[in-house]
Amino acid sequence: LRLNLAHFGSVRDKPKDPALDVPVTIMHTTVDEIRASRDQPPSPEDNWAIQIARIIESCDNVYTDVGYHQLFDSDRDEPTAGVLEERRDKYVENMNALLETYPKLATHLMYGSDWHMTVATERVGENLSKFAELVERMPNLDPYHFFIQNAVDYLRLDKVDLGSFDKGLIPGRTE
Repeated sequence: LRLNLAHFGSVRDKPKDPALDVPVTIMHTTVDEIRASRDQPPSPEDNWAIQIARIIESCDNVYTDVGYHQLFDSDRDEPTAGVLEERRDKYVENMNALLETYPKLATHLMYGSDWHMTVATERVGENLSKFAELVERMPNLDPYHFFIQNAVDYLRLDKVDLGSFDKGLIPGRTE
């Protein structure tokens, strides 16, 4: 069994799920909380990203993905450019802490969930480019693995010849 737990690292502005009264997003977790989670027993109070990262560390066949976020814009609250930049900075800071604390995450995190949302907003290329910019700020996450190889591994497509499909899609990928 191979399992993909989608929507890793949500950036919803709502800090708690009212039904559970726990932090639900990566945006409402501090770097210190992320790092400390490694040495603490799992808790129902862990947010989704930490719960998934813990599972991935102990299960080879579990993956996760991200794809559409309010990191770039939001139809609901129309944030200013400064607010969006703060969101991106916080996201990158916490993702870096997760990748340092849970190193296996780097080989099990894929780009891809909510692809239908990027299609609906007609921003597929823009969204991909902006995610590439964020990933470039994450030294422990190889862009090629995030955008292509981890999905190939998850779907076991390693026997399929992709030929030149991925050339030019990922910054820095020329081979």
